[in-house]
Amino acid sequence: MSALLTDQFGRVHTYLRISLTPACNFRCTYCMPDGENPALSSSRLLSAMEIIKLVSWLADEGVTKVRLTGGEPTIRKDLVEIVEGISQIPQIKQIGMTTNGFLLGEQLPRLVDAGLTSVNISLDSLSEPTFRKISGTNGLSRVLDSIHLALQTPGIEVKINSVLMRGINGTEAPDLVRYFLNHKTELRFIEFMPFGGNHWELSKFVSSAETRLLISNQFEHEKINEAHDSVSDSFQIKNHPLKVGFISSITDHFCSSCSRIRLTADGKFRSCLFDDGEVDLLTPLRKGAEKQEILSHLAGHLINKPAKHGGHDFSVQTTQRSMTSIGG
Repeated sequence: MSALLTDQFGRVHTYLRISLTPACNFRCTYCMPDGENPALSSSRLLSAMEIIKLVSWLADEGVTKVRLTGGEPTIRKDLVEIVEGISQIPQIKQIGMTTNGFLLGEQLPRLVDAGLTSVNISLDSLSEPTFRKISGTNGLSRVLDSIHLALQTPGIEVKINSVLMRGINGTEAPDLVRYFLNHKTELRFIEFMPFGGNHWELSKFVSSAETRLLISNQFEHEKINEAHDSVSDSFQIKNHPLKVGFISSITDHFCSSCSRIRLTADGKFRSCLFDDGEVDLLTPLRKGAEKQEILSHLAGHLINKPAKHGGHDFSVQTTQRSMTSIGG
């Protein structure tokens, strides 16, 4: 393992998350600020070739897992090309994607053939009015169709992500568990996180502990031992194939074992989702910088990665960027 991907606390970073675009066909309130139009011209986005080149260089240093995010990655016309190119890098063992699922159904067979190994699909409510209130769309039935197609597709791992917010969908966890009870998947509840423009406040916040209590009142579950760098505290629902996970980014952070690094769609390197001290890699790359120069820029930033939450104290501040402009 290269020391280049090791920070000042000895954390080794083998997991690269890449945002393919800040644009999205949904407008989820926890992700995209009111009135924001995050679309960028293609010239300001990392191209497929640039993404594959950067992944290849980082794979040489120890990256083995890649996740494609957004915005919404399925609106990239060259998504299959990107997945296929990454899958041909020998060191990369897993290629995942996080999506809202709206366009997934028509693309999934080609993506699996290209090398996609896992997909996380967002689903914040089973109620059409609530789904529309959160996402700004009427796409619930189409998302559910994509989820069921993914669950029936061989060769791909499927997880369902749900962000709960008090007064909106904060008590819907048992309904979601009941819906997926007999499916072999993991339903993950993610604490509402503060980002630029998403109006995060404590009154809207639902902790993982509160959600787990709601679930435990109706479903027996047993703890699952996860990998040391897992972000999810996972449980098996007794006598059912469904797993339930809790991602407690705020109340019980997993920063001490973090193995993640990030590339934004516009070619910025971030050591943490919440780290505003990003480094521009796209500009030097397009000026002809070679591997060692790019990796030097990256390593100089990564070594100083803060101990937790990008150095933020969420009681008084949050990130400057919105989640859609960083990549979920």
